[in-house]
Amino acid sequence: MEKAHIYIYGEISSYQSGASQDWGIVNLTSVKEQVDRQKDAKEIVLHIHSVGGDVSEGFAIYDFLKSQGKPITAIIEGNCFSVATVVALSSEKRKMTSHAQVLIHNPWGGATGDKEHLQNYAKMLSEIEDRLSEFYASKTNLNKEEALELMAKETFFNAEECLKNGFANEVLETIKAVALFDKNKKIDMHQKENSKEEIKTKLNFLAKGIDAIQSLLKTKSSPKNIVLQDANGTELDFPDLEEGKDPKLGDKATVNNAPAEGEFVMPNGDTYIFEIGELKEIKEAEKTDDKIEALKKENEKLKEEIETLNAQNKTLNAQNKILNETSDKALIQMKKIAEEFNEFKKNISSSFEYSPAIEKNEDYFKNKKNRKIFK
Repeated sequence: MEKAHIYIYGEISSYQSGASQDWGIVNLTSVKEQVDRQKDAKEIVLHIHSVGGDVSEGFAIYDFLKSQGKPITAIIEGNCFSVATVVALSSEKRKMTSHAQVLIHNPWGGATGDKEHLQNYAKMLSEIEDRLSEFYASKTNLNKEEALELMAKETFFNAEECLKNGFANEVLETIKAVALFDKNKKIDMHQKENSKEEIKTKLNFLAKGIDAIQSLLKTKSSPKNIVLQDANGTELDFPDLEEGKDPKLGDKATVNNAPAEGEFVMPNGDTYIFEIGELKEIKEAEKTDDKIEALKKENEKLKEEIETLNAQNKTLNAQNKILNETSDKALIQMKKIAEEFNEFKKNISSSFEYSPAIEKNEDYFKNKKNRKIFK
């Protein structure tokens, strides 16, 4: 094996796990495992596409790669940000694609605690900043002051700027693949026969592929897992029933994820009978003629009831008329009586005159000759 290909794809993290790459994480463990699987290689090729991450882990990967004592070529295939640039600069040959980019910036982080702890953390960030600027000065065309200035600005470099500043020494151009038949080229007949067999094999393979695709499309055009509702709104889930098809005996169904059991009356009047999720019987709805006959009988019965009610209503109306006439006569009579009574009240008078002398005349009260009532 001439070359060991090592992939720095993802965030650089100090979290050490063999499955870290499944989570888009690169660490010293994952890099070492890749190197160990290719021990016989005489050269290391780094493929880099990373947003950076933990500074200490980045330098640990750098030191490990350098300790292998093998020529290293770095290929920046996308992003090479932050501490990922440290890993890239472990190489002597630095290549990058035309659309790749590099980013350098000051280290940053977060801390909690008292002021002494925060001051120590700020001091540590300053030391790392100084260390990174010296590192860039030793590996690129930048001096320390230039590196510090560009880091403070959070500077992005395109491919040309990387060439200028020493982060890369080659830009990979896109290679165009061209297939061209040379009609002047001599063809070996034996090779031609082999080509025919190859074409035949490929055509057979293509035909099988087309059949598979058509089968897949047919399956997709007939989606399964049809859900029907009975007359009460209960959902019957038929997992194997194709769209547009009616259930038949033997079909399976579930209700609320449990095998359907018992009778279910459908909106069209049919009754589905299930046992342990299997459709055992379909009772068809009554025939239309029977329904019409039943409706006719019910209609005749309703007509008779209506006629009876109309007769009762006619009798009640007659009785009501008599009551109204009697009431009117009674009102007229009462009005006449009231008028006579009022006239009677007007005609009532008395000739009695009070005299103190009369009080002493006992004969007056005994005989009451002077008191008259007119009627």
